[in-house]
Amino acid sequence: METSDNLEIQLKVRDALSEQPRILLGPRASHELEKDPKHLLFVLSRYKFVAKMFPNRGRLLEVGAGDGLGTSLVAQSGNEIVGIDLEALGLDESAETSWTRKYIRFETHDMVAGPYVPNGQRFDGAYSLDVIEHIHPDQERTFLENIVASIDDCAPLIIGTPNETAKPYASKEALEQHINWKTYDSLYESCAEFYSNVFMFGMNDEVVHTGYAPMCHYLYAVCTQPK
Repeated sequence: METSDNLEIQLKVRDALSEQPRILLGPRASHELEKDPKHLLFVLSRYKFVAKMFPNRGRLLEVGAGDGLGTSLVAQSGNEIVGIDLEALGLDESAETSWTRKYIRFETHDMVAGPYVPNGQRFDGAYSLDVIEHIHPDQERTFLENIVASIDDCAPLIIGTPNETAKPYASKEALEQHINWKTYDSLYESCAEFYSNVFMFGMNDEVVHTGYAPMCHYLYAVCTQPK
């Protein structure tokens, strides 16, 4: 390629970038980017996993949506999403992207208090990442039961959570906030109470695998065929 041709391409890229308005991130994503950028990568990778599991699924429920930045990846996979959260801060100041504006709606709701079925319409699937570890063990069954009651009879569910075996390496913040650590076996058992099929996956950093369970930093339960 001639130097002049390369310069012309670079000028076009520059012009396109100059017309792109800066995107406002939500408070959670902003905090992660400032404090620990690589952890934001790991969190977004968890959403990418959900997006790959739920392509063109339809109308999805996210339980614990935070500020919705990761939710954009699931929307990009061809879905419309209602993101609910107990904490209103992230929802009120959600990430401002074309995905959050067009395909995602945010509502405040406590899933322990009851199912979420707006206008009597249940969802085509649900997922909840980094939430169950914040639910008191005595309320866990109610939490899962209400999620299942919020989705269609044949709808799948994905639950993602840090592995208890990674607890020695957790941050001080995580140790203070996580009151319901799950292992591979305990997450499987909790989900198997409601689903006939529970497929378990592990994750280390941004790599998903089916390796040795105690060495997984993060766990997924992909649940199908509700009982």
